[in-house]
Amino acid sequence: SSMIIDDLAMRLGLQLNDSPFDLVVRQALTYSWTLDPFDRLIVATAALDGSMLMTKDERILAHYAQAVW
Repeated sequence: SSMIIDDLAMRLGLQLNDSPFDLVVRQALTYSWTLDPFDRLIVATAALDGSMLMTKDERILAHYAQAVW
């Protein structure tokens, strides 16, 4: 798996996020636009450092300004 991550990092500039999980959860709890815990965690992880988030999820695209498809 590290080979895949290394390859994606080189080709796309992809980076692993190392935000502390407790901060991710706190951020996720502020979202009222979805009850899906995984959507909340995914967006919160990106939002903590203002990262772009690639998704085709229409709800995320509508509520997270840094989401793209």
